[in-house]
Amino acid sequence: MESERKEHRILSVDLCESELKNMCGRYHFGDTGLPLLKAVYKKYFRNIAVSAYFSWGGQIRDKAAVLMTLGEGVDCVQSNLMEEGSLSEAYMAECIAMELLMKAYGRGDDFLRKHTGLWCGQYEFPGTELPMEDVAKIVDSFGQEEISYNGAYMLIPKKSVAYTVPLQTKEPEVEREHSLCAGCNRKDCEKRAGNPKELNYGYRRIFGKGGKR
Repeated sequence: MESERKEHRILSVDLCESELKNMCGRYHFGDTGLPLLKAVYKKYFRNIAVSAYFSWGGQIRDKAAVLMTLGEGVDCVQSNLMEEGSLSEAYMAECIAMELLMKAYGRGDDFLRKHTGLWCGQYEFPGTELPMEDVAKIVDSFGQEEISYNGAYMLIPKKSVAYTVPLQTKEPEVEREHSLCAGCNRKDCEKRAGNPKELNYGYRRIFGKGGKR
């Protein structure tokens, strides 16, 4: 039996000009929102990286566990912006963080592919495919102090994620973005692949979209 392996990596993630422009349509910022979005990204996210933990092998050979975070600095940025009343900037920071984590998933897939020779299947998240209590199992298994969880199994820092992923010999046929959406229970998510939604009431108020659905 292959012994369990654990690795910690700092994953480089960034957003290019075209990705920021695409965000304006996906998150309903409009063309006029691009300069502010770029300014928020440049000020708070330009040199950010994702801290990622991986484990595979051991008793469960066909599955890996992954733990990632953008760090507590992102939480502080968003909290400060909210306290200042900069609601548009705070929401943009939220969206940018989501995009960066999305890119980190891909970097994680590449890392596991390189070190195991296998492909990553559909992610399994606590609270959807897995019991919520599995947050504790994943986090505690790494013995690290960077990422923790509270009594409701919410990860700390907030922009963190824990999941398991099957390792398979066949390359997945589904694009990763659609695979992520298929495994997520947020049916009203404005980023949901192939199913764009309007902003919720609160964010529509921020951007002057009115209060009626």
